[in-house]
Order: sequence, then C-alpha cells, then structure tokens
Amino acid sequence: MELEGLLLIEFSEVHFKENFTVITELVSDLTNEIHKLKAININYESGNCTVCNTKLRTFDTLIKEKDLRFMTICEKCPEKIYKIISMIDWATGAAFI
Repeated sequence: MELEGLLLIEFSEVHFKENFTVITELVSDLTNEIHKLKAININYESGNCTVCNTKLRTFDTLIKEKDLRFMTICEKCPEKIYKIISMIDWATGAAFI
C-alpha cells in the first residue's frame, strides 16, 4: 500500500491538481497508519488478530472460487485506513465511479 500511495501522489500531481495537497496529506496519513500497524507487536490468542488481539471474523464472500469463498479479517485494525481511503476516493472523484 505504501508504494501505491506514492504512485497515487505522482498521478494526482498531473490529474488532480486541484486536490493535490489534500490527496498528499491523506496519503501521508495512510502511510502513518500502515507504519503503526507494522510497529504493533503484542501477544495474541489463537483465532485472534496477531496485531490487536481482537477476535477475527470469517465471512462468506459468495465468490464460487475455492480460494476466495471464505475470508477471515480483523475488523478493528484497518478501520482508520478504510476512512482515509474513503476520503481519498472523494478527493479523486473515484467515489462517483
């Protein structure tokens, strides 16, 4: 995600000049959140997130392919990242696609 953020900044400098400053700040916030996740190192219980020790959630994606059918995720860790990505979607206009 860090590399994608840098590429988005380069792309935005040309294609989203009016929101370039906002996008750059959001990508910086996103990178900071990624670094926070990398730095966390706590003990965890089996079946819990290895970062925050929250119970993992498994859900059915309804995708018929065997490897993609069920997905297990931590709903807590990426919460801030999802919010930042949503703001980037609005700043780039991707939210309207």
